[in-house]
Amino acid sequence: MTYIVKETLTPISGNPTLTSVDGTERANFRTILNQGRANEFDIYDVDTSAKGKRWTGEFDGSVTPPVAVFEEISLADEKAKRLQELAQRRYKAEEGGTTLGGNPLATDRMTQSKITAAYVKASVDADYEITAWKTGPGIFSTLTAATIIAAANAIEAHVQACFDNEASLSSDITDAADLAELAAVDIEGGW
Repeated sequence: MTYIVKETLTPISGNPTLTSVDGTERANFRTILNQGRANEFDIYDVDTSAKGKRWTGEFDGSVTPPVAVFEEISLADEKAKRLQELAQRRYKAEEGGTTLGGNPLATDRMTQSKITAAYVKASVDADYEITAWKTGPGIFSTLTAATIIAAANAIEAHVQACFDNEASLSSDITDAADLAELAAVDIEGGW
């Protein structure tokens, strides 16, 4: 439900001071509601939800009480929206980090790039080491070739798991036969 003033057809937020329809009185919104005087201030409680429809954010004031304006929800549009939300969720998980031997390991794109370059060197030179790899604010560690390779493998496994989960959930989204099935797809699961 959304409260609106019919004259402006705008949702009321907060606790604004409003003027009565006849212009003789001013009161704050909560007081008006608590006193049951919404009609004196032309305030209406409008239902902005409808099954299978999306509220456009607009109201039709040509009728009293005003009504919310809805549009049909297209299954194809909702699937596209959910796939976009899923891609954002995968990106968040992908860059959210992992662990190696119980220690946190960054997995952001910059770290992925840098560890890949170090992996290439460590793969061809078993004596290669990085003497100051930043692992946190003010924290630096020495990484041996074996540790670099293990870190790169852990990051790659984490990133691939994120894409695998996205692929699985993408199939669930694209296979949904209706809006109810689509809504049942939990894009927060499996990360």
